[in-house]
Amino acid sequence: MLLKDSVPGPSSGNPQVRGIGGGFLYFVTGEDVFTLWRTNGTLSGTTEITGLVDNFGPSSVCVQGSLYFAGSLNGAHGLFVSDGT
Repeated sequence: MLLKDSVPGPSSGNPQVRGIGGGFLYFVTGEDVFTLWRTNGTLSGTTEITGLVDNFGPSSVCVQGSLYFAGSLNGAHGLFVSDGT
């Protein structure tokens, strides 16, 4: 069952799970540019999280409902955190 098409068109979007916490599953989609999403398993509860980083690194972990991940923003690399909002 398709919950939501995060990358409309013929591409699969290459979804990659990044963590589970606080009742949400966090995942990224994309091929050259990745976007972060979270879902509670419902259509209305599946949302894109925008404006955090330009690129996501390969590592992430959920701690107490927040997703910590490696990434870059405006050329600066570091550790980032999102509570999904």
